[in-house]
Amino acid sequence: MRFIDHRPGVTATQAAEATQLISSNFSRALRKLEQKGLVRREADSEDARRVRLYPTQKAAENLRRLEDTWSGLLAEALPDAAEADATIATLRRVESQLVDRIRGGTRPQ
Repeated sequence: MRFIDHRPGVTATQAAEATQLISSNFSRALRKLEQKGLVRREADSEDARRVRLYPTQKAAENLRRLEDTWSGLLAEALPDAAEADATIATLRRVESQLVDRIRGGTRPQ
């Protein structure tokens, strides 16, 4: 869900590759997200065989609540704003490195 939220209009193939899910598992997860009203599919305007994925308003609301919850938990765990900022920066760097490794075809050990 997060991948689709950050890249509205991504193709189903791109999302499956980026999340490293087997095609059948990704299709099942995508169907569940659609059933819950969190994702909508649209045929690609240039290639009707291709499907583009978009988060719904309900997904945006859920993600906003999740971010608010995590922000509150982080504020409790790290009341010092500078320490919280440093921790967030470190986590974003780790996430970016993991994504780069996955896209490069190597998996983290």
